[in-house]
Amino acid sequence: MDEKEIASDPLKLIVEFSSDWLMYLSANGKIQYISPAVEEITGYTPEEFIDHPGLLLRIIHPDDRERTSGKLANELKNPEPSSLVCRIVRKDGDLRWISHRGRPVFDDHRNIIGRISSNRDITERIRVERALKESEKGYRRIFETSPTTIFITSFDNQILDMNPAGIQMFGFSTLEEAKSTPVTTLYPNPTDRKKILTTLLERGVVRNYELKLKRRDGSDLTVLNTATVIYDEEHHPIAIEGILLDVTEQREQEKRLLRLATIIEQASQAIVMTDLNGNIVYVNPAFERITGYPFEKVKGKNPRILKSGKHDHEFYKNLWETIRAGDTWQGIFQNRKSDSSLYYERTVIFPIKNKSGQTTHYAAIKQDITSERMLEEQLTQAQKMETIGQLAGGIAHDFNNLLSIIKGYSEIGLLRLPKDAPGYHELSAIFDASERAETLIAQLLAFSRKQVYTPVVLDINQVISRMDKMLRRLISEDIHIETLLTPGVPPIKADPSQIEQILVNVIVNARDAIASKTNKASERKITIETQSVFLDKTYINRHFGTQEGKYVQISVSDSGIGMDEKTRWHIFEPFFTTKEKGKGTGLGLSTVFGIVKQNNGSIQVYSEPNVGTTFKIYWPVTEEAVPEEAITTSSRVLLAGKGSILFVEDEPELRKLVVTTLREYGYNVKAAADGMEALKRIQQAKEPFDLIITDLIMPAMNGDELIQRVQSLSPGIKVIFTSGYTSNHIIHNGNLEKGINFLPKPYSLSKLFHIIRKVLTQGEDT
Repeated sequence: MDEKEIASDPLKLIVEFSSDWLMYLSANGKIQYISPAVEEITGYTPEEFIDHPGLLLRIIHPDDRERTSGKLANELKNPEPSSLVCRIVRKDGDLRWISHRGRPVFDDHRNIIGRISSNRDITERIRVERALKESEKGYRRIFETSPTTIFITSFDNQILDMNPAGIQMFGFSTLEEAKSTPVTTLYPNPTDRKKILTTLLERGVVRNYELKLKRRDGSDLTVLNTATVIYDEEHHPIAIEGILLDVTEQREQEKRLLRLATIIEQASQAIVMTDLNGNIVYVNPAFERITGYPFEKVKGKNPRILKSGKHDHEFYKNLWETIRAGDTWQGIFQNRKSDSSLYYERTVIFPIKNKSGQTTHYAAIKQDITSERMLEEQLTQAQKMETIGQLAGGIAHDFNNLLSIIKGYSEIGLLRLPKDAPGYHELSAIFDASERAETLIAQLLAFSRKQVYTPVVLDINQVISRMDKMLRRLISEDIHIETLLTPGVPPIKADPSQIEQILVNVIVNARDAIASKTNKASERKITIETQSVFLDKTYINRHFGTQEGKYVQISVSDSGIGMDEKTRWHIFEPFFTTKEKGKGTGLGLSTVFGIVKQNNGSIQVYSEPNVGTTFKIYWPVTEEAVPEEAITTSSRVLLAGKGSILFVEDEPELRKLVVTTLREYGYNVKAAADGMEALKRIQQAKEPFDLIITDLIMPAMNGDELIQRVQSLSPGIKVIFTSGYTSNHIIHNGNLEKGINFLPKPYSLSKLFHIIRKVLTQGEDT
């Protein structure tokens, strides 16, 4: 065919060179045209088919001839397209499979004038499909149920088979849709397909080849491709089978994790990510700040490098069982930093899963709660101390009543007996013991913040300077005391006697700590310092019970034996002592604690074994000015006196003692066991009483209520309150209300007579 013929009829050229056998039959079944490809497919030339009209039916395989001839005959009458598959016998006797597709040809009046058909040799495809069917029997169930994509494709770009997982992965609706989709349309980069085919033909296999593919809807898909070649009996490559592992989510997750890591680098919590074996793949900068370990030192290592040894095997076993089960674990670790120091962290550990629900990594969010735990421990300690304080205050009430009786009777005996009389020495020992017991109760009351005190404005530097000689007498000559008093510290409001109690107890504690050191050649020194400080929010957030504001800091440091952490947490508890039996009551530091808390201050202790201890006391600053001079006077106590007194006390023995003694020394005394009886006495009295002495805590009616009712009957009557327990209406946190006369229990007779004379003579000319 020359160029002119090609130019005049290009369609004829296409038909002549088509690999399909094309044929046109007239309405009577006569072959009008048959393309040259028929010879390649059947072995017979077009001329042979035209010259021998029956040849077309004769080449059909006998088993298919009846079925096929009937369909072909019907095609000439059928106005619709049709198709069929049948076998033919070539001229050389070879068997071939033919795919026949036909459609009618109409004239202008829609009359069928012929039929055109296309016939394709599908022998190779049938052979492949049969081979596949044979091999499919063994793995069809696996093929259908596998969650991984399994595929079979031809070398000519067709999907021959694909399991449900693959259909779903690519987004096909049916297997037929997948088969009708050319493989190359799933490749955004056609060269990837060529590379795989080349490798397969050269090596017969590809393994874990990462590919970028496209789903049916055009979305991206990342897979790992493992494929092998299927061969026929003659070892000719006929198809490709393989698996595709969808790693799209995994790769996206890795990208998200990378982005997330960038975001969380500024987080205050430590964030750790590990693989499924627990090996660290990522930590954020907060991890380094908290633990001291840089990422380079922990990458690839297990978080067990933080182990402190504070948790047992069951603790970690429970953790791993929880997260491996896909659940979230929460708990608190006590871990060890790179510098070996311990810290607490609240930790949440959870599995990271892909869309399929598979765990790919583990992540931990760790918050350093060391300061929080310290505050919790401080709160627990404060609550414990408060409970002990309440117990101490409750004991003090009843015990002080008993002490008043013991002290009073022994004092009466000593007043009545000459010093050389039999029993005088014994009475003196009883009185001395009651004095020591009184001191003990006073210390308990100081700890429980129920000690009565009278605060005045003072300069702490002046108080410490005046105590210098006394403090030096408390220690041995080989211990050096150094005072570093900052000039111009603000004034504080405090009872001077309480400041003395604090300094004496802390200095004595420092002295004993230095004496306990085995190395006698080491420094033996106590330092007392004062300075003005401001406690800010950062400080108060770390120290429970403190308030923001200005304070005077009183520090006492020693070079003694020091304390470990366990001991430090107990030193303010009453009766806790590390000293030998008989060498300490364990009330010294608890007294200090009680006084400081009673005055709205705070106390902190810093100590290290074999290094020393520092007590830092923070006392609130006052805006009031220090008075020019405070003059203390003392007057001689006179026992004898006169006046009518109503003594109200619910403790019978104490009531009997006081009434008898007062009458003996000239006073006109009436007694009452409670408030109701006292009211009757007042109402029945012919003359008003000069003085009422009443206990505060009594059944039925307390002393405060009694006096309120008495003053409505006898305004201006003089009153002395007594109590061994100070939590009541007239005393707030140990601070006595203005104008109140108060005698704390236990009291000596001399103190009783002194306050009686003082109250009775108030307002008289002197």
